[in-house]
Amino acid sequence: MFKSPPGPAAWALVQPLAVATALAIGVSDARAAFPGMNGRLAFGVETWRLPDPCLPMPHGCEPEVVSSSVETVLPSGRARRVLRAFPVGEGVGESGPAWSPSGRSLTLQQGSRLAIVRVDGTGLRQLPQLTNGDAEPTWSPDGRRLAFVGRTPCCNWLYSVRRDGTALRRVIAQEARWPAWSTTGRIAFVNDNDRSGRTFGLEDGTYAIRSDGSRLRRLFGRYRGTGQQPDWSPDGRRIAFVARRHIYAARADGQRLRRLTGNSGDSDPAWSPDGRYIAFIREHDLYVMRANGRGLRRLVDGADQDLDHPDRPWAQISAPSWQPLRR
Repeated sequence: MFKSPPGPAAWALVQPLAVATALAIGVSDARAAFPGMNGRLAFGVETWRLPDPCLPMPHGCEPEVVSSSVETVLPSGRARRVLRAFPVGEGVGESGPAWSPSGRSLTLQQGSRLAIVRVDGTGLRQLPQLTNGDAEPTWSPDGRRLAFVGRTPCCNWLYSVRRDGTALRRVIAQEARWPAWSTTGRIAFVNDNDRSGRTFGLEDGTYAIRSDGSRLRRLFGRYRGTGQQPDWSPDGRRIAFVARRHIYAARADGQRLRRLTGNSGDSDPAWSPDGRYIAFIREHDLYVMRANGRGLRRLVDGADQDLDHPDRPWAQISAPSWQPLRR
């Protein structure tokens, strides 16, 4: 079986013109962890296939999503379950599920809107359309609000809203990606000017800000991708993120940077509620390691594309989130 880099690029060996589209689809976000005992890991799953018939070269053809779901698994890697399946085109998109501070519900992006679902997968409730496209939700420490990226005609800005979809506020009018709300009240986000071509006065980098838009502070620059997909530890004292396709961790002020993984293809770090472990994605598989980078274990093996049978579907796992349970 073929292990591909992040994004559905395995089929690039068969259909090279589709690579750019797949890499854009494969980007997902991470959220802050909330303190507690370690519950189940939730993650997004998308199943892909090549259309039949596939256009001959050099035109190539792009893969298509045939199913989308949110699944959960125990930290041991056992008892994997489908929490909720979605119709094609209405799945979790670029944002994976995020557990609430109580561990009783999850928020996710469904199409271009935010949604909340119960712990057993029932009671799905979509929030009203808040911007041109609502994405990448993250819970506030008290569970009353969500921060998210809202698409406007010019750019992607950082907003917050009550969990019932009311009291919409703009946190900052800066190009933003990957928000993560810390238990200390700060929201980390990546200023992604290189995507929009607009600067708005900020340099590229990872920043932290209060939900009222105050105390903006740059944590570190985004050289060669530094700072993608930030995720706060449950005590808010450390932050994990992706740089050059490795997992790094640093103090909450951006100091004492340390690389945790050596594989050039890691993404989506997610702290455990007890702060001792970090889950992440490697080549579409779900892994977990200790917070110091040791004790690596694979929990869930994604279904890779079979190049000997390119007509068969394959699956991508993305964006884990760790359920906090009461101690």
